[in-house]
Amino acid sequence: MTFTAIYGFQLLEKLSSFIVPILFLLTTYLGVKSFYAFDGDMQRVVAGSFSMTDGEAVTAIVGGFVVSAVLMSDFTRYARKDTDAAIAAIFPFLLLSSVAYIAAAIAAIVLQQADILVILLAMGLGVGALGLVFLSTWITNVVNLYSCSLSLASVVRGRKHWQLTIVAGVFATVAAMLNILENYTSFLFGLSIIFAPIGGIFIADFYLLRAMKSYPLESLESARP
Repeated sequence: MTFTAIYGFQLLEKLSSFIVPILFLLTTYLGVKSFYAFDGDMQRVVAGSFSMTDGEAVTAIVGGFVVSAVLMSDFTRYARKDTDAAIAAIFPFLLLSSVAYIAAAIAAIVLQQADILVILLAMGLGVGALGLVFLSTWITNVVNLYSCSLSLASVVRGRKHWQLTIVAGVFATVAAMLNILENYTSFLFGLSIIFAPIGGIFIADFYLLRAMKSYPLESLESARP
């Protein structure tokens, strides 16, 4: 994944263009099949014993979204027009993500299971679905690593981009070995607490302090330490 983030971004784009539509169809199929597994008994939605409160659920959902919202400037830095950036924000995060969340929620309720791999196998989607999950995870992690290296480049001076990417990849690998998924909800809570205020700063700076004026490159260069 680190190697892909350094040298293979064009390959990643082609891979994403092929995999994302398949993932969307797969997720839609999962949601529809899970919905019909209710057999009309929608009471199963509320029959389970869940300890998470509404506030905790909202915080977890925000934690999953807010990082991408804060990093949208990285994702859209080469967009030709403002409308391109808007489409890149609205289409995947509002539409596609909503479909994924709803489908995953229904499947988790039906099977009383939170592990996506177990859900896919239980729904009869087979090993091919696991391969798609692996590839989509690869894409997501490479994009995250790319954003992380850009953030490091704005703080650390005198280092090449590929060096910062390797450092970020090593730390990410160590973090993965710590099995964060065992405390995934707490991890999402942490993201919401940390990144939501950063997004608030961006909004206040752009709309209130700068009155929606663009950020010229010269001012960004002068602001660097």
